[in-house]
Amino acid sequence: MGNPGSRVDKSDVTNSSSDTTDIVNKALVKKGRDNELVDIIPFDIEVISPDSRSDERYWTNNFIYFRAHLDSFSDDYTGNWNETKYIGRAEPMYTYDGFNRSVSFAFKIAAFSRSELLPLYQKLNFLASSTAPTYNGTGAFMRGTFSRLTIGDYLYQTPGFFSKIGISWEVGYPWEINLENDTELPKVPHILNVDCGFTPVHNFIPALNQPFIMKDSFYPYFKFKSDSVSG
Repeated sequence: MGNPGSRVDKSDVTNSSSDTTDIVNKALVKKGRDNELVDIIPFDIEVISPDSRSDERYWTNNFIYFRAHLDSFSDDYTGNWNETKYIGRAEPMYTYDGFNRSVSFAFKIAAFSRSELLPLYQKLNFLASSTAPTYNGTGAFMRGTFSRLTIGDYLYQTPGFFSKIGISWEVGYPWEINLENDTELPKVPHILNVDCGFTPVHNFIPALNQPFIMKDSFYPYFKFKSDSVSG
């Protein structure tokens, strides 16, 4: 996957040796899955368009691969209960009303060579745009954009939508200053923080002991019988 730590002539700012380039960073948005780009910790996002056109913005399946420079991860489950009070009873009664799940995670993008800079920003822009809608062929009907999220085996092609993409810069992160005035080299940060909010929309009915966590191949290990207690 490239060796960014290889020794090269650092005085040559145009050097983009394939040996020193991170191929995951350099990869553009893909039209299909590319197993060669799967990191040690798999981290990819499949952005789904309702229809397929020649315009790459409307490919049916758009795969975005990032290095798993993860900063944080949380997976929150909420059971909603309605409260009812009756005369003569101090404690309220509760009826179950619904279920919600939200996933939050943060990661960094970091360009280790100039040839990785534009591809990283292309993928970041595509990810941010997944919070915006798609439109039908006439542009008259607005539709939400769905995605499938993979982070290791904890979340594996989990369907849902991105409710938030936050991008931030810190003072210690260097900028590309492009002293050569290369028209294909933007003056942007080499490193950025990306903060994401993702709402799963499960392809199964949420219920007790369903496979919310990890890929389906691990689910048989979760379907256990409780230990009996002998008196």
